Amino acid sequence: FTAHAVVAAPYHRNQEGIGDALAFFNKPIDEARGILAARGIGLVVVCPPLPEMQGIAGAAEDSFVRLFAREALPAWLVRRDAGTSPLVVYEVTPR
Repeated sequence: FTAHAVVAAPYHRNQEGIGDALAFFNKPIDEARGILAARGIGLVVVCPPLPEMQGIAGAAEDSFVRLFAREALPAWLVRRDAGTSPLVVYEVTPR
């Protein structure tokens, strides 16, 4: 019931969205930003306990999941959640 759309979630069957989500989390962060730009994404919402946040074998060292684990995400991802939910929300700032 919001103006927001979802690209992928664990229950989705949208193959293209799931593929982009896997690439976003596991490819180099510059490629991840390209996915966000191509899809017009302004918010990234993650649930850290989900297995997907561990990354896949061979995830890039500068991938979202690896940088998230090291608390070293780039400055263009600005945390916006209140810290009172299991969900973590990042705003994608313009280039």
